[in-house]
Amino acid sequence: MVVGQPGIGKTSCIQTLLKTLSAVDGGGTVYRESRINPKSMTVDQLLGSFKAATGDWVDGAFSVLLRRAARTARGQLHMQCIYLW
Repeated sequence: MVVGQPGIGKTSCIQTLLKTLSAVDGGGTVYRESRINPKSMTVDQLLGSFKAATGDWVDGAFSVLLRRAARTARGQLHMQCIYLW
């Protein structure tokens, strides 16, 4: 997760990291970057919420990205960068 003020090089750092990982790996693994703007959604939409009436958990955007990164088969996705701007 990369968080910071505008203009300090967050995008450049992430792109350099992804290129470096691909070069070290030999190009066989897919590396992805996911961007989320936390100011554009509520906390429940970002992180998820518990519905007391039904007893269900509703995933938020951040939870969905983390679950997707965790369940991807080994060798297909080595790392997922979640970028909050």
